Amino acid sequence: MKTKVRAIAGGIGICRILLFWTSTVLRELFASHETMAAVKGVILRGMSILTPGHDCRGCAGAQAISKKGLFSQ
Repeated sequence: MKTKVRAIAGGIGICRILLFWTSTVLRELFASHETMAAVKGVILRGMSILTPGHDCRGCAGAQAISKKGLFSQ
């Protein structure tokens, strides 16, 4: 189950970063100032999804590694 959660969180993170990068490039090339401001706002709101996704992936990975004995005391 944790492997699936980690994979889903990683996929969401990669998709978000790709979307942020693509929207930034298109905005710089073709958009007006109003559109630029709107895209920056949407990217900022999208960070509320990206950050927990990375946290979830990191926690699941740390738990998987600790079960293998790499972090055990």
